[in-house]
Amino acid sequence: MNLSMLLFAFLAILISDCHAESPNIVKVRLESCPGCQLNSLPEIKTFIYEDMPRYPDAETKFIHGAPSELVFLTEDDEEVERINIQKYTRIECNQLLEERGFVRTKKIVKAVVRSCPGCSLSRLPEVKDFIYMDLKNYHNVKTEFISGAPPELIFIDEDGDEAEVINLEPLTREECNDLLVDRDIPIKMYDESDEELWEQSRTEL
Repeated sequence: MNLSMLLFAFLAILISDCHAESPNIVKVRLESCPGCQLNSLPEIKTFIYEDMPRYPDAETKFIHGAPSELVFLTEDDEEVERINIQKYTRIECNQLLEERGFVRTKKIVKAVVRSCPGCSLSRLPEVKDFIYMDLKNYHNVKTEFISGAPPELIFIDEDGDEAEVINLEPLTREECNDLLVDRDIPIKMYDESDEELWEQSRTEL
């Protein structure tokens, strides 16, 4: 009888250990060779350079000769899980992260600058110069002039939603440009014909 009770207690402990809460994954590190193997793994290369930077609490560590692996970590950098992703697709790599609670930030693809055409800009010379002189240097940026509107910079994500709205009134011209550059809005090369088209569209507005 006592032996049966001891056996039952032992089994209960084993079951309890099996159901114990696993270490909490809060960070992920991608380890990979920076070039050699990646050149033959285009999907992994795209995942590393385009998707990984969009995950908070994620970092990439390049190690010469290392296989491409996702290393899931606790708050104290204790390794919980390591997965070789060389045979995975880009979609599957993202799924591995999402299944473990990581959320990818949506990519900013364009911007809209909304402002009153004259009223508020007359007292904001730096913002005015940014709108009339600098915006033509960027791809995927549109200007909307609305009577009475405060000067705002609106970033649109890949789903077409407003991801961020920033009031430009307290900012300098340089700070306004930095907002576009920091969010990877591409700078374009243009010739004199582009300049004429810009001036024409501005006049029409």
